[in-house]
Amino acid sequence: GQELHGRVAAALETHFADLVERQPELLAHHLTAAGDTERAAHQWLKAGRHAAAQSAYLEAIAHLERGLGLLHSLPESLDRDGCDIDLQLVLAVCLLTAKGPVAAKLSYMRAFDLAESSGSPQQRFDALYGVWQSTNMSGGSAAASPLSARLLNMTEQERDDGLRLQGHQCAWATGGCAGDPGKTCGHTQA
Repeated sequence: GQELHGRVAAALETHFADLVERQPELLAHHLTAAGDTERAAHQWLKAGRHAAAQSAYLEAIAHLERGLGLLHSLPESLDRDGCDIDLQLVLAVCLLTAKGPVAAKLSYMRAFDLAESSGSPQQRFDALYGVWQSTNMSGGSAAASPLSARLLNMTEQERDDGLRLQGHQCAWATGGCAGDPGKTCGHTQA
């Protein structure tokens, strides 16, 4: 069983790279069945991204959840956490699109919790941005306000112009939704 799946996975990678490119879930399935858990989780992430790029969000969600399901059996490591963060972030985007902001918020929050301790600045920003976005979209502009302030604070520390602009956009959108034109104006000119 496992050995055969391992051989199929190796053959796919060696001789059928174009097929794996078009259908990454094939390799993910065989890596999973072969017990190559860490590589399988990364491959389910690829499969999820690939499906999402084709706007096949429900399929993407299924792939990403398979990847997340595998992570629990791996020992704690920075790589495992990084993969978990990436899976959660892609899953949250798919859930946001397919099922709405309330469905996405939990994945964004999980990603942010992990990213605060072991993520890159971009992962931390993307996760907090997602928490802000899903909170704001589900009608919680009062709850979104401290989140946009945190985003702004985070971007000021990173010295990254792109992130800083996104931070001001969040603060601007939150101020606009909360009916605070004075604050909103300040962020559009920042």
